[in-house]
Amino acid sequence: MYNESIIEASKILKRANYAIAFTGAGISTESNIPDFRGSQGLWKKFDPKMASRSYFKENPDGFWEFYAKRYEVIANAQPNDAHKALVILENSNYIKHIITQNIDRLHSKAGSKSVIELHGNILMSYCDSCFREKSTEECIKEFYKTKKAPKCDYCGDLYETCCSTI
Repeated sequence: MYNESIIEASKILKRANYAIAFTGAGISTESNIPDFRGSQGLWKKFDPKMASRSYFKENPDGFWEFYAKRYEVIANAQPNDAHKALVILENSNYIKHIITQNIDRLHSKAGSKSVIELHGNILMSYCDSCFREKSTEECIKEFYKTKKAPKCDYCGDLYETCCSTI
């Protein structure tokens, strides 16, 4: 059954004039990045609201504590065979783009060239007021040093990762 699915998918790709890959959290679980709802998912350990914009506004220090933990896992992750297979498909012109919900940058790390990140990525954070950017790594260093949400050097408002939801 599994081989039949692969054969059928390859036939469809060969006939397609224009194909894309659309990925979500499941593609990165083999890279030891937990998904959200699976048996080992983040929401088994954390309240989903911790990733929300409303939680950022209510408790910016808690928000940054949560994202500091996520960043550490993501920063050390490496692309897996699925990411690498998509690079091969892209380089062979079977797919034109990869659209991902993931913030982990693993498609780009694997070598994909045309990646659309629907939720941005965890590398950069932005001031909530003036939108100046700062690396998330710098923000996390500041958070660990002060135990407070990082603030913008320009306007004094808080930095937020691109990854929070409404």
